[in-house]
Amino acid sequence: MGTSLFPSLHRVLLIGASVVVSFALTAPQVGADTVGYVQTNLVSSNLADASALLTDPNSINPWGITSSATSPFWVSDQGSGLSTLYAVTSVGALQASQF
Repeated sequence: MGTSLFPSLHRVLLIGASVVVSFALTAPQVGADTVGYVQTNLVSSNLADASALLTDPNSINPWGITSSATSPFWVSDQGSGLSTLYAVTSVGALQASQF
C-alpha cells in the first residue's frame, strides 16, 4: 500500500507529451502556395483591365449580391442606379443583363 500511482501517471503523461511534441516538430511543413484558393476576377468596370472575364462599365460601386438555386447573381450597381444579373452559361461563359 505504500506505492503511489502518481509517479507512473506522471511518467506516462510526460512520455505522451514528448511524443506529441516530436510529431509536431517533424511534421512536414505545408507552404502557403499549396493550400488556399485561386482568385478569378469575374467583372471589372475598367475597360483597360484585361484580367476580368467580363467588362461592365455600369458596374460602379457594386454591392448587395443575391442569388438562389434557380436564379443568376443579382448585383446592385449603386453608382449607376442599375441592377445587373450575372449568369454562367452552359459553356462556362459569364453573361450580364442590366435592369
